[in-house]
Amino acid sequence: MSESRESLNNPLAIVSYMEKYTVPKPGHSSKLVADWVNECLNDHPECRDTRQIKRLKPSRVLYVDPDQTDIIKLIPVTEKDDYQYVTLSHRWGSPEPPMLTKFNNNPKRVFVGDLRKGLRITELPQTFRDAVDVTRRCGIKYLWIDSLCIIQDIDPEKGNQDWAAEAGKMADIYAGGVFNIAATIGRNSGAGLFPVQHDILLPVVPGMTGQGQAQVIWELPRDRFDNEIMSVELLSRGWVYQEVLLTPANLFCTADEMWWSCTHATCSETFPGGAMMLNAFATGGDDRLSTVIDTLGDRKTAIMPHNASNPMRAWMDLIQYYPETSITVSSDRLMAIAGIANLFRAQFPDKLQTALYHSGVWFSSEYPNALYQLLWHHSYLAPMRPHAVSYPVPSWSPMSCSGPIGFDFDTGDEAIPVEFVGVGSGDEGNPDKSEATGGRPRCILHLRGVLVSVDITCVMSEGKANKHGQASIHGLDDGKFRIHWDGVNTAARWDAARALAMTFDDKEWKYPVVRGLLLKPAQGPPTDDGRMLWERCGYFVFSRITDEDAMRDVWEYFELARYGFSYDSNSKSVKKDVSAQLHLDDIYIV
Repeated sequence: MSESRESLNNPLAIVSYMEKYTVPKPGHSSKLVADWVNECLNDHPECRDTRQIKRLKPSRVLYVDPDQTDIIKLIPVTEKDDYQYVTLSHRWGSPEPPMLTKFNNNPKRVFVGDLRKGLRITELPQTFRDAVDVTRRCGIKYLWIDSLCIIQDIDPEKGNQDWAAEAGKMADIYAGGVFNIAATIGRNSGAGLFPVQHDILLPVVPGMTGQGQAQVIWELPRDRFDNEIMSVELLSRGWVYQEVLLTPANLFCTADEMWWSCTHATCSETFPGGAMMLNAFATGGDDRLSTVIDTLGDRKTAIMPHNASNPMRAWMDLIQYYPETSITVSSDRLMAIAGIANLFRAQFPDKLQTALYHSGVWFSSEYPNALYQLLWHHSYLAPMRPHAVSYPVPSWSPMSCSGPIGFDFDTGDEAIPVEFVGVGSGDEGNPDKSEATGGRPRCILHLRGVLVSVDITCVMSEGKANKHGQASIHGLDDGKFRIHWDGVNTAARWDAARALAMTFDDKEWKYPVVRGLLLKPAQGPPTDDGRMLWERCGYFVFSRITDEDAMRDVWEYFELARYGFSYDSNSKSVKKDVSAQLHLDDIYIV
């Protein structure tokens, strides 16, 4: 081999190298899965610690004893039981999967009494059969499948009581499993976990060992994990999103091969010992090995950020992903994210001990910037969709956005001291609860602050890639008041629109920038005691760059004196007077 090692480090020639394996041999090997599971259980301390956390238990699991090769049974789970079980994530496509019922009069459903006695595996769809087979071959006796372990009957008056009970602990159910099987291929439960076998052809590049010996290096595209797993339709479901994030490990059954992903490793059938990437951008001659780029791992880090100094910011990093997902039953959306919130609290038992969670937002007096969570906006890079109105999500909740969201304020922004008073139903007093809750209709967020009148001058800008509205404040148009609407159905020339300023910054950009919420009068009657209710309709950014007294104008326009800020004409800046008396109004947002 005449080619030098230095030439192989040219980033223009080779983007990444793969650790050498003799020949990639894809094959859906049950032994390989068992090896991955055993290694994860025995040799991965981080994964082992995660599995040792005490969780809420499912009410039922499927008993898939390897000695009973053609029968599975539904058994109850008590608090004293310590079953090791596998979970399954699958699509509820058409035709629907077999569903558990307590009535023995529906031939399309599985009667709970029959499943307790035993059901032949041949009566299950292929995906369920394959999941039973994988579970058994890993030496595990129990399997949890939502449609067969939760009674699916809906009472016209009481709804689905069993589903309501199990959904509240869904996050614990998946987090408490040994691993999760993600059926990423097919549109329904009849597709199976394993596709038709075919060889996987990977590009190769010449390489050298550290001793100068020639070798062949298999090249794995950086985005392969994303393309085969993260981009599939299965993960667009909100429930599945939390399932794959919360479980200690995932077995992804893709169209080409199986992937194993846990906290410690990312493996595939092509690279069973772990896909490793050799960065070829070294200028000092030192090659560095790192795990293959895995955005699922990034998201797991976001949801379980053990060392995060600010849990509020860590939570915002997490929920930016969530509104991109969909949920088959839209009313379950808040319940799904509430399960994640419960486990998130467990990661910060001290920092979130007194925090109140509601509808996707944490409220805490210990974190002055906690209200930054309200400053979400529709993603600038995604097409605007209708604002979610089909389920009881408050307008102030980031879960009310039916598309991807973002937060674009700067960490150096000064918080305008809008005060959090409480959150709850206007008909039930103030039933604030410390545990994660799914939210309720007419959920009222009670703040204290200053609402400023604005006139909407332009509903939607023309010819802009990121369309936005515009408004004037105090009758002046020389400021730049940009509105990012929450959805296409909230973009309008609302009468009596109000701006609630929440942050300002006059250092980063050398001119003042104010960020906050745009509110409109809420539809429907006021509360019984006559309180005015508001709805969020957008997020705004106001900047003023016309003269050297711009900060004074901001101080006046947004009435910052009522928050205890004074304007210093010498330094042309505002300062907080901690002894000043505040003059704030009660603001109720639904």
